[in-house]
Amino acid sequence: MTDDQPDILDLTAVSLHRGRRQILFDVQWRIRRGEHWAILGANGSGKTTLLSVVTGYLWASRGQVTVLGGRFGRVDLRQLRRHVGLVSSAIDRMIQRRHTARQIVLSGAFASTGLWDEATADQRRYADELLTRMRCTSLADQPFGTLSLGEQQRVLIARALMPRPRLLLLDEPCAGLDLPGRELLLRTVDDLAADSGGCTLVLVTHHIEEITPRFTHVLVLKDGRALAAGPKADVLTAATLRAAFDLPIELDNRHGRYWPRVPGAQYREGEINTGEPTMDAQLPTRDEAMTLLKEFNQADRTITHALAVEAVMRHMARKRGEDEDVWGTIGLIHDLDYEQFPDEHCQKTQQILQQRGWPDWAVRAVVSHGWGICSDVQPQTEMEKVLFAVDELTGLVAATALVRPSKSVMDMKAKSVKKKWKDKRFAAGVSREIIQQGAEMLGIELSELITDTIMGMREAADQLGLGGTAGG
Repeated sequence: MTDDQPDILDLTAVSLHRGRRQILFDVQWRIRRGEHWAILGANGSGKTTLLSVVTGYLWASRGQVTVLGGRFGRVDLRQLRRHVGLVSSAIDRMIQRRHTARQIVLSGAFASTGLWDEATADQRRYADELLTRMRCTSLADQPFGTLSLGEQQRVLIARALMPRPRLLLLDEPCAGLDLPGRELLLRTVDDLAADSGGCTLVLVTHHIEEITPRFTHVLVLKDGRALAAGPKADVLTAATLRAAFDLPIELDNRHGRYWPRVPGAQYREGEINTGEPTMDAQLPTRDEAMTLLKEFNQADRTITHALAVEAVMRHMARKRGEDEDVWGTIGLIHDLDYEQFPDEHCQKTQQILQQRGWPDWAVRAVVSHGWGICSDVQPQTEMEKVLFAVDELTGLVAATALVRPSKSVMDMKAKSVKKKWKDKRFAAGVSREIIQQGAEMLGIELSELITDTIMGMREAADQLGLGGTAGG
């Protein structure tokens, strides 16, 4: 390596505003050749937003961005992106579920989400080689949609490697995986870092223990600011992590990986706290959630909206065989801060729920519904995706019902809502784009999403004032 080779990445005083909210503040970050980086921070710290700036999907409001020697504003981003691989939930939800794992890997050569082009023999050989490296050889001919979440993630990494990128960005690839699936994926990623063929890896995570031994450097973000950046041993200290997560964290370094401990938690000998959120973590009861909601909200319309989203979440949970009490409680509390703190929506909710001792996974689920508007926490679990999809839609369904002769959802069908959908002046405050994005995220047709939302709201029609006079 010579001194005149350009850095992999160089961000100089990068800031980003979205509307009236500033998300990134004067971020300085430099990646040199031969380094592999992890970006670490709590939910909402700006990790995914920073990746969007690096890939050019969000444009910095201030500062300079240079990737692979190309300075943004002077370089053709379409050409640059050919050398940058990305694995994220945004990519995942666009993937063709019926195509085989091999076809999905091959699609990376054409920057598509399924295989519609004729691959060459060399491309097919390389795709099979990548599947082997990702421990997916036996999955090559299976439909992508039938694979486990961990298997899908490994296939998506192989897809991102197909065009032989010089920079590979992994945005929370372990999200939603069980412990065996996570450890297999991390072992695969660590092997990739050891034999990357000149490709620099960047791993985004909020779990300290996911930073495997071959990642050399760490960037720690907090509230959109770079709290620390540099060699892993210098950055991953108890003092830095306490500041980043607002917890009295202590660290164990075992076999090249750092494991967090919080004093006061009891562990058996040899047991490690993996930081994995579990659905049996204590969630407040529905009554407790309602009391908290009313503590911060008095307006009837706010409570009614919360009840509508709760009802739909319960319906969707039953349809998917999930715990309707959990899903319903998350739906009920999702707009906790909106009435008192509209300019800090989601941010205040996160603070309040954390102060009241809500489980981390529940706080994350609630905050994710504001993704792209007031939060950079991207929906990843099925519950989060449903909440994101139906939040806006309940407003459109309610508005449609109230202009019908019956003023009811009991006799309403999806076609009535779709008719109003086309009139952008009707319920103009409802974002059709977010609803459509939510349907795509769930992999279902818009009509199905609307029908499910209506069915859910029917279960609480009287509470919502949408029982009307319909009866036959």
